[in-house]
Amino acid sequence: MAAEESCAAKEAIFEGIFKKLMVGTTAYVPRPLDTSGIELSDDLVRLGNSMAEHCHDVWAIERTEEGWVWGPHLDDVKKTHPNLIPFKELPVAEQKFDFQTSQEVIKVVLSMDYSIARVPSTPEAVYSPLFVPSTHKIPYSTSGQVYTPRPLNTTKVHLPEDLVLLRDLLAENTHEVWSKGRIDAGWTHGPQRNDQIKTHNCLVPYADLSESEKSYDVKLAQGVLKMLIACGYSIVKPQRNA
Repeated sequence: MAAEESCAAKEAIFEGIFKKLMVGTTAYVPRPLDTSGIELSDDLVRLGNSMAEHCHDVWAIERTEEGWVWGPHLDDVKKTHPNLIPFKELPVAEQKFDFQTSQEVIKVVLSMDYSIARVPSTPEAVYSPLFVPSTHKIPYSTSGQVYTPRPLNTTKVHLPEDLVLLRDLLAENTHEVWSKGRIDAGWTHGPQRNDQIKTHNCLVPYADLSESEKSYDVKLAQGVLKMLIACGYSIVKPQRNA
């Protein structure tokens, strides 16, 4: 009898743990802003595509500065990553995901009633040279090819104070978009990223991310806004009625 009670008690404990785990895995439902009603002009679509390549090059530079190198498989310990290659050589699915993510950023800005328009009077000299000098050389593949990231030069671009809130909203929404895309593709939360079984430790609410992960999203959002300005676009905050 005592053994049965002990067994039942253990089952109750494990059932409780299981329920908590299930709650933990199902509680987070990404809710990015609905931009289904936003249509981009051909000019903004092209801008979004350029933005995807720019963000990839920025990401590659940051990874190499952190000690990462190209490798056929992702390894957080050895710091190898298969995507440290030119954007156009990424798998088609990765390119498509980056294109969609970049275009989604522009749609989010428009959905918040900000306007994005070219500024013909913007002096191009302010943002020259157009690309960051090629100082990073990343060997990749077994044939000795070299990837040289060349993102747009935004070092002289100052982000106006009235766009800081937009930057923070973009950072959080970008995480929501990324999370939804991963979950829709069959990924689940796990203690660490594992591409083979599709688990990722960052599939959690934005507020629960580590400060370094939040900082990455904020830097990405800020880089996108600065890129828009560097390309000669203005981002105008909506006027609120008094």
